[in-house]
Amino acid sequence: MAQQCAHNCKPGRDLVFLDTRGIEDSPDRSGAFVGTSFIFTRDANLHTLEGDPRFSFDDSMTPQAYGTGTEEWGGGGDYWGGRTMTLPLAGHPCGSPRREAALCEEDMIHSACRFLPADLFPFGRNARIHFEHGAVNQSEEEYESVTYWYGRPGASLVLTDELDVGDLASEAAHDYVSPLTTEPEILRSRHEWGVDRRKRIYLRQPRRQTTDYVDFTFDAEAGKVYHIWLRGRAISRDTDQDTVWFQFNEIGNTWGYGISRARTRACFQIPPKSWGRPGMR
Repeated sequence: MAQQCAHNCKPGRDLVFLDTRGIEDSPDRSGAFVGTSFIFTRDANLHTLEGDPRFSFDDSMTPQAYGTGTEEWGGGGDYWGGRTMTLPLAGHPCGSPRREAALCEEDMIHSACRFLPADLFPFGRNARIHFEHGAVNQSEEEYESVTYWYGRPGASLVLTDELDVGDLASEAAHDYVSPLTTEPEILRSRHEWGVDRRKRIYLRQPRRQTTDYVDFTFDAEAGKVYHIWLRGRAISRDTDQDTVWFQFNEIGNTWGYGISRARTRACFQIPPKSWGRPGMR
């Protein structure tokens, strides 16, 4: 699919290249975001490129992809060095680097593109592809965009269970046990929406800090594929990596052996027929 849009830049608000929610009367869609091509100025104003790409998927309030500038998304840095360039999957194909160098009005039109055939962004419920216009969403340039994506109606990623650590009722419902942990405390935080968002929404949610194992129960219907998201912070406050061990009891692999894995920033799949009865630990 290709979503075309002529944008009306509004101060303090991102440009919405794509929002799959409600397309063809379908609130949910599963698919993949595979690229963009867009005009970002008709006046040879390259400073509008200071705006960042911000991509959010599956109802996330914080962008899972957050760029450092628009021209980097188009395969170049420092405004492509003032030149036009074209690669197979990215580029800045047209535009005069300065207004005084333009021979006609068309020379002041600049465009960029980026295509993702090998590293697409999958989504299981919805996708929102946003771009800032200028460093703090202040640019008034005339943007036009075409966003490329695949999708079909319906959600393929459905929340089946959620354990909220620090919430006593949620912990009790999941038989939560952690021998070396602190008492619940309230964490106040906000979503990473950038410096251009003057109105900030703060969240208050409970949490605990543990230095040992955590044991809990969740329901899993046999014959289905599940994904587990674990959100936390390293004990050392390292923002790059830490190690987490997952061990599943009362289930096994295709040979009947128990499954235990240790991964960092990674995932692994357990064959659906490996799931046992509900109430696994």
